[in-house]
Amino acid sequence: MGFEVSWLGGAVVSCGHMAWFFGCGLATAGRVRRSGMTNVHGEFLKPHAGLGLRTGLEVPISPHFVVQLSGELFANVIRPTIDFPGAPRWSTAAISTAGELRLVASF
Repeated sequence: MGFEVSWLGGAVVSCGHMAWFFGCGLATAGRVRRSGMTNVHGEFLKPHAGLGLRTGLEVPISPHFVVQLSGELFANVIRPTIDFPGAPRWSTAAISTAGELRLVASF
């Protein structure tokens, strides 16, 4: 059995900075798509939305580049579920967490 699950959406991220530290509010919305399952015809589209917080440390390494180390706590407000024939239901967790290391460029 082969299938594909993808997410397409966008986010609004509003941040404040103080010295090397930053904090952000996150709002995201999009849709989850499933396709290509045996015994299931057509596509499956469900909405997804969430709210969260991001906080972290931002270290300048040059005039145009910074390294960010951050963590997120995210509440999935609209949680899509995917039903597979003869298998348990898949669902997004109510709360998601993430850790990130980024290189950010500004010109």
